[in-house]
Amino acid sequence: LSAGVTADRAAPIGEEFAGPVFLEGAGSAQFIAETLVPMMQARRPPDTENPRMAQAPASPFLNRTGLRVTADAFMVRDTPSMTHFEGRPVAGSYAVDDEGVRAGDVTLVDKGRLVTLLTSRTPQKQFPRSNGHGRAGTVLAGVFQRESTQPLPAAELKQKYIALLKAQDKTFGYIVRGVRTDGQGGAGGPGIDSIVKVTLEGQETPVRGLRFGDVAPTAFRDLAEASNERVVYSYRAGAASAVSVIAPSLIFEELEIQRIRDILQKPPVVSSPLR
Repeated sequence: LSAGVTADRAAPIGEEFAGPVFLEGAGSAQFIAETLVPMMQARRPPDTENPRMAQAPASPFLNRTGLRVTADAFMVRDTPSMTHFEGRPVAGSYAVDDEGVRAGDVTLVDKGRLVTLLTSRTPQKQFPRSNGHGRAGTVLAGVFQRESTQPLPAAELKQKYIALLKAQDKTFGYIVRGVRTDGQGGAGGPGIDSIVKVTLEGQETPVRGLRFGDVAPTAFRDLAEASNERVVYSYRAGAASAVSVIAPSLIFEELEIQRIRDILQKPPVVSSPLR
């Protein structure tokens, strides 16, 4: 742990970038948890204009049923009935939601087109019935799965990514392997915990001080590739509700990565007495 912290501190500040981004392993599932999962939860606009009283923002997909929201080769499901994945327990599994509705396995996106959203007993204009996802006083996913109908072996994705960088005349790219899920990324998109700069020759250099720019709902239409292998990432949403995301490694054709300019913590007034 000490060696890892020291290496992260010594890494150079990364350059800002807009273009193809490779999300690998757990970083992909964490990114999905921070971006796509909230978009798939049917929440209507707040009833008040007071920002202090407003709850979570409305889903951008409330009026897009039947329209393309992601690349054609992808599907999205929420399967609370799944108790194990590759022999390991899945924390997000449950049988009945907090409103007494039996949890339903729901196909959210099929062949890139939106089928429905996750709903609770709170009525929506487009979604009048609950599909058993009312938890922690809101709408939450259970076991959120994203997969591709045209996956590739994970070992081939890096070469596919480098080929995409060359096709777009980029001199370098980024592979993201860890995304912050604590909401501390500052303005814009999620913060980044683990990222490397990759050259067109495949050489990797760890960097720091970066986060994603705003991730628009349309960004998921530009997914280029996905791995056959998938990973599970589980987190707590609300006081006692767990959510699990099962996702492959993903290559986005275009995302924005920015430098962190927020001051997360003021420096100490008094220097360390150990020096």
